[in-house]
Amino acid sequence: MFILGWDFFGGAIDIQKYFDQLNRDLVYGLMRAAGMPARVLDTYARFQEGLKVRKTISGALGEKYRAEAGVTQGDPFSMLAAAIIMRL
Repeated sequence: MFILGWDFFGGAIDIQKYFDQLNRDLVYGLMRAAGMPARVLDTYARFQEGLKVRKTISGALGEKYRAEAGVTQGDPFSMLAAAIIMRL
């Protein structure tokens, strides 16, 4: 688009899919490289490994299943991990 001599570009990232599909080993390695203390990162990794989730389809809550990839949405650690990965 061209308005008043300026070029504009718009883009979007589907953050929900971003969090759902992150490779956990990659996230943990990048966080270690960024200086995250091993004790904190290992505790968070143990939490993620046992994570069970449910999907909502048309308002109905599905069965629990083990999340094999991705990180939880909404907690501060996940936002920090996403910010570091987006910088790369």
